[in-house]
Amino acid sequence: MAGSVTRTRTTATTRPSRSTARTRRCPATPALYPAFAAAFEKAHPTFGRAEAFSEVGCANWPIIKEAYDGPWNRRTAQTVLVVNPTFDPATRYDFAVRMTRQLGNARLLTLDGFGHTSRYSACVTGWYTRYLINGELPPAGTRCSQDVAPFPAV
Repeated sequence: MAGSVTRTRTTATTRPSRSTARTRRCPATPALYPAFAAAFEKAHPTFGRAEAFSEVGCANWPIIKEAYDGPWNRRTAQTVLVVNPTFDPATRYDFAVRMTRQLGNARLLTLDGFGHTSRYSACVTGWYTRYLINGELPPAGTRCSQDVAPFPAV
């Protein structure tokens, strides 16, 4: 958009250099987002508007000067809970299995389901709550079912 103000934001980098930084540009003023959303929607009618507005939080985030970029195989004081659906088009399940192995101290909770979300499972939501409130982990190999299909028939 012509004349829009953007803020450069440093995000996590990839190995091997900690000094290498990847920047991301987003509008620094929330009032600019409706115009961005209209342009996104014109280019991508299905998801354009949602994608533009999903970035609005970026306007108020502080600029980060440094970010942790690994190594990721160090043991943590608490076990990391990794949750992934078996049929996620954005984050494949085999990647979650591999990441769980690569992290120094992690447990995989499997959602037998579809989509790029785990919110349609009371089982997963229950484990999120027990993990975040009490530090409780599901038993190794725990699988949850999806309660609602991601695209239910109308």
